[in-house]
Amino acid sequence: MIFKAKILDIEAGAAVAVLNEEEASRLNLSRFDRIKISNRQKEVTAIVDISRRYVMPGEIGLFSEVAELLEAKNKDILAVNCTPRPASLDYIRKKLDGASLSSRQIHSIIRDMMKGRLSEAELSAFISAFYTIGASEKEVLALTNAIFESGKKINIRRKAYGLHSIGGVAGDRSSMIVVPIIASLGLCIPKTSSGAISSASSTADAMSVLAPVSLKVGEVEKVIKKTNACLVWGGAGELAAADDRLIKVRYSLHLDPSSFIISSILAKKLAESINFFLLDIPVGRGAKIEKIAEGRKLAREFEKISKNLKINMKSIITNGASPLSSYIGPALEAKRVLEILEGKAAEPLLEKSITLSSKILSAAKKTRYAEARSIVKKQIKNKKALDKLMEIIVAQGGKEISSEEVEIGKYRKKIESKVAGRIKHIDNRNISKICRMLGAPFDKKAGMILCKKKGEKVERGEILFELISDSKERIENAERMLKIVYPIEIS
Repeated sequence: MIFKAKILDIEAGAAVAVLNEEEASRLNLSRFDRIKISNRQKEVTAIVDISRRYVMPGEIGLFSEVAELLEAKNKDILAVNCTPRPASLDYIRKKLDGASLSSRQIHSIIRDMMKGRLSEAELSAFISAFYTIGASEKEVLALTNAIFESGKKINIRRKAYGLHSIGGVAGDRSSMIVVPIIASLGLCIPKTSSGAISSASSTADAMSVLAPVSLKVGEVEKVIKKTNACLVWGGAGELAAADDRLIKVRYSLHLDPSSFIISSILAKKLAESINFFLLDIPVGRGAKIEKIAEGRKLAREFEKISKNLKINMKSIITNGASPLSSYIGPALEAKRVLEILEGKAAEPLLEKSITLSSKILSAAKKTRYAEARSIVKKQIKNKKALDKLMEIIVAQGGKEISSEEVEIGKYRKKIESKVAGRIKHIDNRNISKICRMLGAPFDKKAGMILCKKKGEKVERGEILFELISDSKERIENAERMLKIVYPIEIS
């Protein structure tokens, strides 16, 4: 079958081609069937979509990914043939039916995803199956290796240390403080991060306010060689590349299965060439993990998989019941990190960062925790950690910047308390929902400033928090959402 190419300037996140409804019917093709498209020596297997108006009989609409792979232009003559559905779809169905998948089957699913052979709906089914049914230790190990092997690896010719949190706590930008502290002490600590899945920001989102984070592997290696560290987005350097694609689907579903949390983090550690890392598991009401017993169970699961992968790690359970900073959102969180390192602010974020840094230093130097803690505090007080962060920012292509220079959204709305009482709870999940309504993390300047802390008294009419955005409409939408989702409980 011969068709004329019609380039559609749309990204689908998968290999998608569009046929006219009449043409598809004549060829007995339905949505999500597969076709093989050839353009001279180039060949792509694509997922079929159908249109009544945008693609005429004799045409085939190519989404951006397919057009790029085929090196096709408008009106190019393309050969199209039907092709069998990928075997990985049968493996996804097998998992949905409650059976375990082999390593080969999981690798097949990840390979097909990387080649664009699976639609977002099919990947959603894959993730949902792991969420509802769970996964065995062998499945998690296979998923970790498959994600790691899908991308590149940072080459570091020295011992490297790392930190990773399972996330879920508003304002937790401890990595942006811990990394410069440890690097300023001469230890190597590369840090890659994904985009936020269900929160208002990630380390990569906040760091992108201060410096470029979309660095290729070679560029990342140069930054590490120069500064002992990096704070980058893993997806840009194609580190554990499959992870970024899975995160995009998890983002739309707002699902974080423990099996995917483990494989995502450990695949990144393999890609970072980490010898030892500290895993932070925040626990508490409103966090991803609400009970200590669940946190300990997750830590044991991490330790089992890490041992199989020959990664040395320790875990720490921290308090995740309240935000760590009063500034929530990429630019606001970057601003607060700078204020802390400049000595202008002291929030729970600072105390947690000192604790995590001391744990890593104690493990690296094989010294007492109290001694490591004293050294870490000194690095903050003498501004060595701030100097190191500036060095990392410049090495990644940014400019030295002070907290006052960080811009936040131009529209602001103060929210007053309607009752008098005491702050009983500040909910991480609800804060994230409001901040995302304000535009975070895509609008880097959007977010929220909390004006009260848990346990504090509040009078009627006092300001509880401020909504911030670069869009007046988003402020209004967030205000309406407050009637359904409210972040602060007052007793």
